[in-house]
Amino acid sequence: MSVEFRSQTLWSEFLDPREDFAPSKARTETRFHPLTGHATRVAHIGMPPRETYAIPEEVASASIPIFAPPMVTQITPQYRPEDLPEGRYKRGKSVLFPNLNPYDLFSPVIAIGDQPLAEPHKLDPTDITDALILARTFFTDLDAAVHVGVVGWNFWPAAGSSIPHPHFQAVASGRLPDRQARELDGENRHIEATGSPYWPDFVEAERNGPRWIGEEGGWSAITEFAPRTVVPETVLVHEAEGDLQRATDDALAGLGVWLARLATAHAGLGVPAFNVIIHPTAPLDGPPSPLRARFIPRVYIMEKTHSADMVWVQLGLEEGLTSIVPEEWSEEIRTSLDG
Repeated sequence: MSVEFRSQTLWSEFLDPREDFAPSKARTETRFHPLTGHATRVAHIGMPPRETYAIPEEVASASIPIFAPPMVTQITPQYRPEDLPEGRYKRGKSVLFPNLNPYDLFSPVIAIGDQPLAEPHKLDPTDITDALILARTFFTDLDAAVHVGVVGWNFWPAAGSSIPHPHFQAVASGRLPDRQARELDGENRHIEATGSPYWPDFVEAERNGPRWIGEEGGWSAITEFAPRTVVPETVLVHEAEGDLQRATDDALAGLGVWLARLATAHAGLGVPAFNVIIHPTAPLDGPPSPLRARFIPRVYIMEKTHSADMVWVQLGLEEGLTSIVPEEWSEEIRTSLDG
């Protein structure tokens, strides 16, 4: 086992007008991701303003029940009969259908449950699990040449959601998305250097450390060492080698519980918006790799002006930027989960 967590701490010196221009200094840190090697700047230390916990006006005003009965079967598209005779996949209260504005060759939307205005602390793990099982069915039914892709989730406007009804989106075309390709390259380098697969080594290196959140239902939850976002991400890693197509109902139920718990815990800390990425969706040409998910909190840097949390550092430099020390955030998440 050899997972290296590299960082560099620097102190910037200046004359501080808040202290009558006395000499002062501020800490900045650069971290390097142990798998991909990407850099993250830990800067502007201190939590950005947290949203008061209430449904944002723009969310409430947009809560037209287009993904709930009866509208979901009246105005959403269907697959062609030769592709799917039923037109849509259905399980429990969740429904999968084609995206009118596709991101790729195959680009489904999966409505999670039937509540058009679900709050983060009221997300139903069963509905999330049903939606995940629909995603598994969809990717399993695809031709093997195109079943590589990802499943994603935008929840609330700060995370890019234009429709408040919780819903997954997925893409599949046979091309591995960029970040997942970089992770696969890192996994190959790790196994060549150490002789063991990366993800079990990573989980054991983090277990019970300052970024460790917990383990339940076969899933380990860990705060990202080198986050890309202002509020650090949580990485979820399943204990079994596999992918979405080979995931059992129990594994997906465990993931549904974790996503609902993390949504509740973050909302309790004033961060109700988030993105989720789930992959791999199919076996990859590389070392053994488990199904995993990434829970990505999203905030407005200034809530009143809706200032975005994606700035020139992430978009222009392709580096991460976080304003919270990950180890400190992990402690807050553990406390919120326990509460």
